[in-house]
Amino acid sequence: MEFREDVQMIDTVKFFKEKKYVLIKEMIPRDIAKVATQYSHYDRARNFQPESDGAQIPGSHSVYGDPLMETLLNFGRKTIEKSTGLELWPTYSYYRLYKVGDVLKRHKDRPSCEVSITCCLGYDYRGKEDYNWGMFVGPETGERGEKGKMIPMEPGDGVIYRGCEVEHWREAFDAPTGSWQTQVFLHYVDKNGPYGDFCKFDSRPALGLSHTTKDKEKIEAARKADEELVSKRDAFPKLDENEVPYENNEKK
Repeated sequence: MEFREDVQMIDTVKFFKEKKYVLIKEMIPRDIAKVATQYSHYDRARNFQPESDGAQIPGSHSVYGDPLMETLLNFGRKTIEKSTGLELWPTYSYYRLYKVGDVLKRHKDRPSCEVSITCCLGYDYRGKEDYNWGMFVGPETGERGEKGKMIPMEPGDGVIYRGCEVEHWREAFDAPTGSWQTQVFLHYVDKNGPYGDFCKFDSRPALGLSHTTKDKEKIEAARKADEELVSKRDAFPKLDENEVPYENNEKK
């Protein structure tokens, strides 16, 4: 099983290599995205897990390694490999149910997020028209514009990006009271890269397990790798205002 079987590999791989991100339309089939969205609401009602103060999105329901999302992580690997031209190990999944007013600050990610996907599972903007709460990508310093480039997403759409290199963020969720948006984050590492040995399964014995099962030696190796990443700031590719961030760059 794969998310998409018609990924345009040449265009996608080239775009991802040059820009370090690429949007795949309907990466996850709409029906599966719809099921996962409904699941996120049931899960929140049954077992609310708000992020704590000091976390990225305090108060929003967020879950590490959920069994359904880990299943998406596992089945999605082949599609992501076709889209990037890389051989990958899955590391972990994380999903979040965003609420009105949430802001995701500009940041880069840890080694287990070397190749990451943020996928929109579903949203409800309570009737607000001409609005999409997309993700921004851009350089850390903002030298090419503080706002960066916003990538809108519909349910099932996913942005693949190099999480350790690409600065990414979301501005304030500005929609009517009661609005929400569910995103799932699927993370991978390059099998042939520097992090594969200790970041495979995010240092756990296997997918689907709790973060408490992580190997201590692998955690330490990942921590040291993260410290090295922080000390390096790679240049972000030039942002073109007319650039189309889709898998087929010829569709302009």
